[in-house]
Amino acid sequence: MANTPDAAAQDANSDDLWVPTPPPPEFTEMLNEFYNRHPSARPREPTPEPDPDANLDLTQLSLDPHKTLKQFLHDHLTLNKAQLTEYWKKFRWEHPGVMLDWFESSYLPTAGRSRHEKGYVVDYEQCTPQTLKRFVIDRRLQDPYPVGVTLKYFYIRILESADRRQTFRFMDLPPELRTWVYGFLLTLVPKKTGGYRKPKYCHPNILRTCHQMNNEAKCVLYDDNTVQCTFEKIEEDYDHYSQKCSINDISVEYYDERPDAMEDFPEYLRRFSHLSISVRYEIEFCISEDGPDFMPLNHMLCAFTSFLMAGHRLQKLEIDLDLNLDLLEYADADSDTTYKLVLYPFLRLRNVGQVDIFTYDYAFPACIRRTLSRDMSMSGAVMNTLTYWNILYDECHGWEKVDCASDETGELLPAQQSISEQCKKAFGIIWTSFTSAKDEWRFRLHLFKLRKLLNQVKTETVAKADEKLAEKRVARTEFEKDSKNGVLRTRSRDMKIVKGEATHEVDWMSDSDDESA
Repeated sequence: MANTPDAAAQDANSDDLWVPTPPPPEFTEMLNEFYNRHPSARPREPTPEPDPDANLDLTQLSLDPHKTLKQFLHDHLTLNKAQLTEYWKKFRWEHPGVMLDWFESSYLPTAGRSRHEKGYVVDYEQCTPQTLKRFVIDRRLQDPYPVGVTLKYFYIRILESADRRQTFRFMDLPPELRTWVYGFLLTLVPKKTGGYRKPKYCHPNILRTCHQMNNEAKCVLYDDNTVQCTFEKIEEDYDHYSQKCSINDISVEYYDERPDAMEDFPEYLRRFSHLSISVRYEIEFCISEDGPDFMPLNHMLCAFTSFLMAGHRLQKLEIDLDLNLDLLEYADADSDTTYKLVLYPFLRLRNVGQVDIFTYDYAFPACIRRTLSRDMSMSGAVMNTLTYWNILYDECHGWEKVDCASDETGELLPAQQSISEQCKKAFGIIWTSFTSAKDEWRFRLHLFKLRKLLNQVKTETVAKADEKLAEKRVARTEFEKDSKNGVLRTRSRDMKIVKGEATHEVDWMSDSDDESA
């Protein structure tokens, strides 16, 4: 290729857009020879036919598979290095499958794709062959030319194919990065967080992947999240109030207001290490001569703390009190006594690392705060009185059923003793007075009396009733074993409805009919 002054002047004075010069015939022939030796590198669209007038003898060429196309062209083109550099500065051949630009980073891209897909992080086309080879080795893919560096086209095709079909090896990440991912998926963002997005849920689907992920992610789910529990009694209308319990703004279904209704709370609350409890009381018309009625709140908190006493892993507990102190002043009630009544159920908890109390009352008694922090941080065991009461009540209920069915065999208890009366007394105690340690001890004494009464049940009466039932059971079994009289064989053939009444005509099957059937 010769650069004459006339051609240069003509290019300088031309107003048309620059049109790339077609490639020399030697390049086309060498490119086809390269495609013949490497069919997988051929683009999808047909390549130009080789020039029959080419002077280059293709049979004399020996294409080393470990050489790049740049090295191949440099060895067999008739141009010297200076002419080659000047030529490729002005030349760009727009072929569907081939792009050679500046000859310093020659490669064969995939057909029909000149840019990397949007979902990939790295643009392979902007990387050098050495970098792409390192990507292939690091990802443990099969290197087509392990000895040296080959065309970028092969590396790009291998990497893109792996990107499309390979799954992400999450378990190969370091434990710190996996924990960070777990926190991003399983952490509940609190409502008070600023910003436009305020999610209130997490994505626990990763817990169902495998046992190892479940064991690792459960710690993040239960340790890094704060569960908000709200116990409130608020006024809805002038003569109607709402009393409910909610967990993360979701009301507990079928919630019972009894102080021993521990089965209404979900079991997963015991697994969390951080709970935030909000106590609200905003009812003006429930004020009596003795002051506001805080017993419903006390009942809900007693049930909740008894539920946690069965087994928890709390490290931090936050208590937010909103008791409408204006009502206390209006009713001339003692605020210290009210706080003790409402917060007494928390004194029964143990093994809590940190306790924080928030209230709008700046005169909140410091002694109550210290007492709560001291007692709840202790590691000693405390009797779960309400749980013990539930166990005794279930046994009492069972003996009452037995008592109703054993009138013929005798009384279960001594004279003038009744299990139902003792249960009613227990219900009365926990409904009216369960607001202090003294009240709880009084209730425990009553439970001990009830236990003593259950120990006095006449087991011989139950044994006698069981013997009679056993005799009847044996008689039924013997009758069923009788092959002739123990099985009733009937067949209904007709049903006639006469004046709204159904009559059945039943034919008894004979032995011959039975055998034929």
